[in-house]
Amino acid sequence: MTNYLSVHTSVSNLSDAKKLSRTLLEEKLIACANILPCSSIYQWQGRVEDSDEVLMILKTDIETYPLLENRLRNLHPYEEPMIVAFAVQNGSKSYLQWISKSLEKKEN
Repeated sequence: MTNYLSVHTSVSNLSDAKKLSRTLLEEKLIACANILPCSSIYQWQGRVEDSDEVLMILKTDIETYPLLENRLRNLHPYEEPMIVAFAVQNGSKSYLQWISKSLEKKEN
């Protein structure tokens, strides 16, 4: 099942999360985005920051990941975005098939 990934990133607001998610969906780089409010405490440029953010959990596959990471870097509003990917070890066969189908590129 390690052909599938859960990719996490965060942005500062819901509007950015939805806009970014829609672009990635339209480009068939992700099958789905979960968008969750969260609080983040982190080191940035020598200071401790405490921010409200929006966590995005993106579903994709290993083959699509390099394109997704590159696109996230280009579109992301943060100077150094968190982009981390976790291998899906197990999952519903029908759900994973849906991910694959959602990422299929249409032939012209």
